Amino acid sequence: LLNKGQLHDGDYRHRYVLREGVGVIPVGFKSFRLWVDDSLLMLTRNGPEGPEFRILCLPADDEEGVFDYSWSASITDQWSIVKTDLKKRGKVGPHWGINAMDLFGLSHPLVQKEFNNPFDASINKADAGFRRLRCEDGIESTINEYADYLGYQQEADSSYRWIAEEFKLAPLEEGWTSEITADKEVLFVKNGQKTAKHPKFSQFYKLFQSAKKEQIRTKDSKFMNASAGESLLTQLLDFIISSHIGTESPLITPQTLKSMAEIIGIHAKHEFGLLPIAKKALRHYYVRAMEGRPAAAIAEFKKEVDRERKVFQEQLNQYEDVNVDGLDFIKVQCIECGR
Repeated sequence: LLNKGQLHDGDYRHRYVLREGVGVIPVGFKSFRLWVDDSLLMLTRNGPEGPEFRILCLPADDEEGVFDYSWSASITDQWSIVKTDLKKRGKVGPHWGINAMDLFGLSHPLVQKEFNNPFDASINKADAGFRRLRCEDGIESTINEYADYLGYQQEADSSYRWIAEEFKLAPLEEGWTSEITADKEVLFVKNGQKTAKHPKFSQFYKLFQSAKKEQIRTKDSKFMNASAGESLLTQLLDFIISSHIGTESPLITPQTLKSMAEIIGIHAKHEFGLLPIAKKALRHYYVRAMEGRPAAAIAEFKKEVDRERKVFQEQLNQYEDVNVDGLDFIKVQCIECGR
């Protein structure tokens, strides 16, 4: 860390937040990272409508010169470009699957501690810097307020207004309620704990980002379902990768297996015979994420689940009418090795 920067307190303050909204993006932040034998430098500054990011790559070989990437409003897009160049030069480092915010330390607890809860002391500290859902009329947030909450640029993103409409209509999950503060901001409450983060923010934020990438300009149910699955998969991979760094944590645990089973449509408790597919999917996505290679679509694993489910059901049907009374033993077959 070369410079922790300072908190932005001007226009578009709600956009100076980390991905999915938890934590702040300071202005003037500067950090340095060794990458294989190169050096990477990351900077932040104020942009016209939010923060901007810049990465510089200083190769170990001075003859290559400095790879200077221009300022960008998206650190994800810029890091993707940098990674493409690094890969072409054979510089695939050990932290290939980590996102740029974590890689350069912006999301590190010691950095965020410097800006802990700068807005409202009554809110849970985990919400420091989280963008707020506004409610100017004090009764109900408008579609435009939901759009702003997701980070829309009203003119450039007008084609994706349908996502903000869906977000507004989405009911809160059981146990959640909302309240409006004197500052016309919405808080969400569960078990007496308050948070500025809508329980479904991550889902619709991912949907918004995916829709822009795929240019889905009208409501598409199949796309929405697929995006929800991709969002869950991203969260699972972030959890697995972060827990593996510097540790020997196992990849497959009851928690990760159950999560992957849910993503590809397996009922872990009642369809245990299909869990080997979830294991295979876990290994596939983890390896591809760490190597920075394209991964199979979730739909491919869902198709495999459907095929195996039919086979499994056919096998069960064969034994529906079998009378086991008087048998000395019942054969049990291992679903892993087949013995």
